[in-house]
Amino acid sequence: GQCFQKRVWVKQGIPFSNPSSPKTMRVFEVGKILHEYLQNFLDEQGLLVLKEFELEDAKRIGHLDAVIWDGKQSILYDFKTVSSSKFPYLTGVSIFHVFQVVTYYEMLKSVLDFEVDSVRIIYISKDDLDMKEYEIDTKQWHEAVHRDWFELYEFENGALKNFPRFPWECVNCVYRDLCIENMQK
Repeated sequence: GQCFQKRVWVKQGIPFSNPSSPKTMRVFEVGKILHEYLQNFLDEQGLLVLKEFELEDAKRIGHLDAVIWDGKQSILYDFKTVSSSKFPYLTGVSIFHVFQVVTYYEMLKSVLDFEVDSVRIIYISKDDLDMKEYEIDTKQWHEAVHRDWFELYEFENGALKNFPRFPWECVNCVYRDLCIENMQK
């Protein structure tokens, strides 16, 4: 997933050195409203099993968006809102989103002893609610996700890692200044 340092500081509750701007917070709020809209729709259709559910184990916390039962199978959904200007160019899933939803899938099994039949990510265009749905092959991603979590645990316990893995992660990072300050020590 994302930068190890960011993930550790979020888990530790370290205050942001670069909080999101009011504009960004408004964008996040629109995303929350669209999540609620979809969850309410699924609930009204009698499909919703879980919504906005927090999963936690000794090392991870996750907030899954929805689990439904469609009459044939249980499906774990993760909703991602996308600007309408970027939506037409969306050709697949983000690896970060895949790692996130596969982690939710694994945690459902380990924390609640509940295994869903299908795992999917839905990207939603914010302006017109167009949607693109992708089914995730959890078996294909299992090893990579577990390796990522293992490396994160190593990092938390003092192992040196190169981070960020992707320099663009720093651009809008809520810990950018704190991270730079720590690297200069």
